[in-house]
Amino acid sequence: MVFLSAFQSMLSIAILVGIGFFVARINWVSHDTEIFIPKFLTQIVLPPYLINNIVTHFDRTQLLHMILSSGIPMLSMIVCFFVFRLLAVILRVNSKHRSLFALMGTVSNTIFIGIPVNLALFGEAALPYVLLYFFANTLFFWLFGCYVIANEGSSRPHIPFLQRLKHIFSPPLLGVLTGFVLVLLAIQLPQTISVTCSYLGNLATPLALIFVGITLQRVNWRTAKMGRDILL
Repeated sequence: MVFLSAFQSMLSIAILVGIGFFVARINWVSHDTEIFIPKFLTQIVLPPYLINNIVTHFDRTQLLHMILSSGIPMLSMIVCFFVFRLLAVILRVNSKHRSLFALMGTVSNTIFIGIPVNLALFGEAALPYVLLYFFANTLFFWLFGCYVIANEGSSRPHIPFLQRLKHIFSPPLLGVLTGFVLVLLAIQLPQTISVTCSYLGNLATPLALIFVGITLQRVNWRTAKMGRDILL
């Protein structure tokens, strides 16, 4: 029964991605629209959606427990990175790309893709775990992962501290932190604001998955080469 439910959710996801692929294929999507969708999702849709969900689904005790548990996903990511780094040596991944290989096996797009997919598969019960992972994923990537990527290149550019700080405190993360503060201070959102946040949140899953389809259609599959390292 669980498998059937998961399969149906994945089929819905595939259909939404397919719709995005189709509308891009028939040239309904301009370059400006491609820029607008992810910006609209990450800066307008997700922050109030996350605030509302935290205020709605958590009390102070649950929230404090979740915050104290945030070290677990961070620890798992650190362990995961070194496991993949060891695998890169064992599988003889190109020595120039081993750290990048390990990073790709460790971090993920937690918000833009993670929230829609997890909500489609597991429902609202998944959100606390996604938020925990998102917090750890963001810190791990911008405090450590960005250096790994920079060091894999030939120029090894310096990433200013303020730029890293800006990426860490992205609109979705600020939404999460705002929700934490509201819960800790026992502040309830007015009904009008709460309903508006819910309406915006309902846009997140379909828009994100449609954008994935648009992106897939834009890939030039004739020139995209799937080498051994990428397949691994």
